[in-house]
Amino acid sequence: LVFDYRGYGYSAGKPSEEGLIADSLAMLDWLQDRAARGAIDGSKIVLCGRSLGGAVAVHVAVALESMKIRYPPSCVIVENSFTSISDMVDCKFPFLNIPFFKEQFLRLQWRSIDKVGKITMPMLFLASVQDEIVPFEHMQKLSEAATSARTKTFHQFDATHNDIWVKGGRRYWDAKGSFIKLHAQKRLATDAGKESETC
Repeated sequence: LVFDYRGYGYSAGKPSEEGLIADSLAMLDWLQDRAARGAIDGSKIVLCGRSLGGAVAVHVAVALESMKIRYPPSCVIVENSFTSISDMVDCKFPFLNIPFFKEQFLRLQWRSIDKVGKITMPMLFLASVQDEIVPFEHMQKLSEAATSARTKTFHQFDATHNDIWVKGGRRYWDAKGSFIKLHAQKRLATDAGKESETC
């Protein structure tokens, strides 16, 4: 499922951290309803985000840690995302890194680096070594900070921010596809076990 956050594409409203997270949870709720009616396979729900979407995926995954839903995502995939907006400002506009000054105008935080360690779902990190927008080191740090994930896998590709699936070629698609398939099967087995316990 691909959708436009509020303020993006044809969606009305203004984007905010809380708003984008709420939009994503609303989409997940819609998928829950579809899965409950048998329209989709609930074991194959995955959180996947790239760039800003990676930050949204991390924050949504953390929110789900304290929620009880029938068809939770089987895993989380983060691609070419950043540790925080503040860190991005530091690397793109170092002259703004003045105590108390930067905080005055930063309306968005997206501190994924502080959140990712709370995620227990399996995580896959896909990073472009030549990323000209988000430094490669951000993805390395996010992966290192994902200390609670049941499993985590890190793949790097000789690509830039927006051509990772092209430059990565088959290795990129195999990495993503095999990860999703593995954890969807594990989720299916877990769900089957729960159903047999309640019958």
